[in-house]
Amino acid sequence: MEEILFFLLQIVIEIAIEGVAYLLTSKSIAKRQSQTGAGVGATVAYAVIGGILGGVSALIYSHVLLPQAWMRIANLLITPVLFGGLAMCLPGPTASTNTRRFWNAYFLAVFFAASRLMFAAS
Repeated sequence: MEEILFFLLQIVIEIAIEGVAYLLTSKSIAKRQSQTGAGVGATVAYAVIGGILGGVSALIYSHVLLPQAWMRIANLLITPVLFGGLAMCLPGPTASTNTRRFWNAYFLAVFFAASRLMFAAS
């Protein structure tokens, strides 16, 4: 039972951190993005930001909350999808479509979780 609570807690914590990062960076990235929204530059920027934040969070708190490897892998698969869906509901720049917003948030979350998975000590 404790393991399931830790699993849910880690997902909530990661979504909160990623949400703050997404809201803080979405306006500045949208200003630099073309009006048509074409290209993958913004998505790459979100992926890089997610990777950096994941690495920084692993430096700040280097212990993992999830004790088993299958939970960490499940977190890597579940959190980005949840955050991508949540980001479609968040207020954002009008030039960005919901599909683009989903993928930007998805890649921010997947790189955050992946760098956290790689650098956090078991």
